[in-house]
Amino acid sequence: MNTKLLYFLNRMNRETLLVLLILLVNLVLVSPDLLPEYQEINHFDETKYIDSGRSLINGDLRELARGPLVALVYAPLYLITKNSPNWFLLSAGIGRVLLFILMWLTTFRLSMQFKRYFHPFIAVGLLFISTALIKILSNPSDALFTSMSALALAYTVSFSQSNRVP
Repeated sequence: MNTKLLYFLNRMNRETLLVLLILLVNLVLVSPDLLPEYQEINHFDETKYIDSGRSLINGDLRELARGPLVALVYAPLYLITKNSPNWFLLSAGIGRVLLFILMWLTTFRLSMQFKRYFHPFIAVGLLFISTALIKILSNPSDALFTSMSALALAYTVSFSQSNRVP
């Protein structure tokens, strides 16, 4: 095995590795819902956001009302998949996987701020059995908003508990 990988794994604590393992298992279990077929893609929101990533790469800047942050998520995905005849479907699937991981990790990060009230693995268990994250993924801007809100709340709670910026 690669020595850099072994060094990295040795530096991580067991709790972090367990959380990442649970996330990986959860990702495998929900992967059929994360890798859509054409008819499963939201024709209004998700389609527009995927196209906004393509448009951004082609030099078209979207107006602020149409979620430019989501376009920044899908633009690199278009760069990776643009040579494929199924670039649209690949972008949708990879985008859903990335947003699912982002929502999962930011929610876990938020639960870490409440360690004194409950164990963070309670949140991990709820994330593992819940289908709420999959439902949120039908609109990528909602998924990104959920992630950014959880992260902002985690930092706000951390600041209020320690009176210093984390």
